[in-house]
This record gives sequence, structure tokens and C-alpha cells, in this order.
Amino acid sequence: RGTPGAHTATALGGCCGRWEDIVGPAIAAQARPVARKRGQLRVEVDANAWATQLRYMSTELVARRCEVLGDGAVRQIDIRVARRSS
Repeated sequence: RGTPGAHTATALGGCCGRWEDIVGPAIAAQARPVARKRGQLRVEVDANAWATQLRYMSTELVARRCEVLGDGAVRQIDIRVARRSS
């Protein structure tokens, strides 16, 4: 059966291996792809301000991903603020 989450990690690694190439180093330092399912990429950011900025850029980010990875790799991006552990 394998390690739980291994399939997701493999799919995410293939999808997001070029994250910095797609979004640039400034965004990559603040935002991380964490999951991909059925054409939707979930991205966690460090702060609400980054979440807002990336939501405005989501159409552009999807288009850029298609340029780099091919059509259909990601159709939608879900931006979430990362939970901080206490």
C-alpha cells in the first residue's frame, strides 16, 4: 500500500517542482504549494496580505503554470493562510 500521503507528495512534487520559476523568488519565499487535487492547487501563505495579493493574481498564476507545465495541470488555485502552531 505504501506510505500514507506518498501519492499526494509525488503528484505535488511533479506539479510544483518549478514553483519558484512560475511565481518568482519573492512570492516563493512567502507561499508554498501544499496539495493538488483534481486540477486545484492549494497554496499556503505566511500572512493575510500575501493571501489577498495572490488571490488577485490567481488567474495569472494559473496561466503561468499552464505555460510552464502544459494545459490542464492546474485550473484553479486555492489560497490559504498557514496555521501557526502555538
